[in-house]
Amino acid sequence: MSAMSSSEAIGTGRAVRTYNVLFAEQRAVAAALIAVDRAR
Repeated sequence: MSAMSSSEAIGTGRAVRTYNVLFAEQRAVAAALIAVDRAR
């Protein structure tokens, strides 16, 4: 089995929803959330 990874900067709400969907599908998933004052 080959491993593939990718990253993408998205909003917190979208990130959490995506994480939950992937987790519910029992897929390998990880998230790194970084707090910022405001998005540009």
